[in-house]
Amino acid sequence: MGNRPEFEEPAERPSKSARKREAQALRELAETLLALAPAQLAELNLGAALSRGLEASRAITQPEARRRQLQYLGKLIRDADSEAIRRQLEALTLRQRQFRQRLERIDRLCEQLLTGGDSAIETLLTGPDAARGLERQQLRQLVRNANRANAPAARRKLFDYLRRHLL
Repeated sequence: MGNRPEFEEPAERPSKSARKREAQALRELAETLLALAPAQLAELNLGAALSRGLEASRAITQPEARRRQLQYLGKLIRDADSEAIRRQLEALTLRQRQFRQRLERIDRLCEQLLTGGDSAIETLLTGPDAARGLERQQLRQLVRNANRANAPAARRKLFDYLRRHLL
C-alpha cells in the first residue's frame, strides 16, 4: 500500500496549557525588558522591530492597551529568539550585580578607613591585596576631611577617589 509506513506517529505538539505558559513567560520577559532603562536596552541586541515595539510601549498607560501591547511584544520576542534575549539579559544582570558588589566593597573600605585611621591606610597601601595607584598623602587628607563632623561632600570625595583607583 504505497510507501507510507504502517504506524506513523503524529508529530508531538505542545499542549494548550504548555503554549499558554510559554506565552505568559514571553509576556513576563517583555515586562522585564520594559523595566530596563533605555541605555540598558541599547546594550542588548534585540532587533529593530522589537526595539520599536518596546519604545512604543513606554507611552502606553491604559491597562487593557498595555496588556495587548505585552502580547504583541511576546510575539515579537518569540520571533526574535527568546533564548538569546534571555542570555543577553542574564549577562547584563550579572555585570550589574558585579558592579554593585565592587561599589559595596569600596563603601566598606571607606568605612574601614574612616574608623581605622592611619593603620587602615597603611594596610590598604602595603597589605596583601595592596591597591596600586593610591597616593598616601592624598588618601590621608581625604580621610581626615571625611572624619570631620557633617562632611558628606568629603566622604563622597573619598569614595570617588577610591572608586577611580580600584574599579
